[in-house]
Amino acid sequence: MAAVYHRVDYDTHFNPEKYIQVVMSLIEYNRRFHVLLQKSLDTGKFCGDRMIDIGSGPNIHQLIPLCMRYKEIVCAEYTESCRRVLQNWKEKKRGSLDWTPCFKYVCGLEGNNGMLFSDETSEERENNLRKAIKEIIPCDVTKANPLEPRSDYPFDAMFTSLCLECASPDSRSYRQAVVNMASLLKPGGRLILWSFLNGTSYTIGETEFPILKVSEGFVKSALKEAGFIDIETTQVFYREDSDTTALNIGGFLYLTATKKARTQSVRK
Repeated sequence: MAAVYHRVDYDTHFNPEKYIQVVMSLIEYNRRFHVLLQKSLDTGKFCGDRMIDIGSGPNIHQLIPLCMRYKEIVCAEYTESCRRVLQNWKEKKRGSLDWTPCFKYVCGLEGNNGMLFSDETSEERENNLRKAIKEIIPCDVTKANPLEPRSDYPFDAMFTSLCLECASPDSRSYRQAVVNMASLLKPGGRLILWSFLNGTSYTIGETEFPILKVSEGFVKSALKEAGFIDIETTQVFYREDSDTTALNIGGFLYLTATKKARTQSVRK
């Protein structure tokens, strides 16, 4: 039986390499995510100077298409070991993770959509992403300023994946984490979110981490209360037919939204 750990245990018990193995095993769902992301990018609404990735984990695959839309990307992550994995990849250190298959897939997807940069090689895109990632910094969405003690000016866009539901022990904490996160985004800024739906836990090796069980309606409600509008969602249902992962979830939620001019307070 796997040992159960919580958010405060991520620094000591989260294994980035084993987590990446789980992520890479979700081939069908990674493809669905990238197709949905590409459709959002094709609208022309997602572009600007600065984007922040909240809860990056040890992943960079989600940033492969985004680095062509934003000049600077800041990766903000709670766990020091994950920040180290990201930094090693950025600096091309020996033994760093090889994301080449993901780069080839995303560049191919863009090529099929007739993007202007579709003739770019996967190696060129890797170099572009390394240049675009300006910083890899600590982040804690449970704090009023998740980047404390920094006070960066607001970002043009924000991406977050499988983060809030893993960092929040209950629904009120989740709603507050959304408010905290929203404070980093400028009015009119864009949000892209990829979330577990109706999950209870996920297991990495012999370590189990709890997930707050959230529905599409709950996530939309939390975002509306935090001052987001134009919320669009797509559900991706999960089939428990893989022996390489241990996800106790109902599916995934892909969501885009825009932060309006005035943020509402959390409902009492």
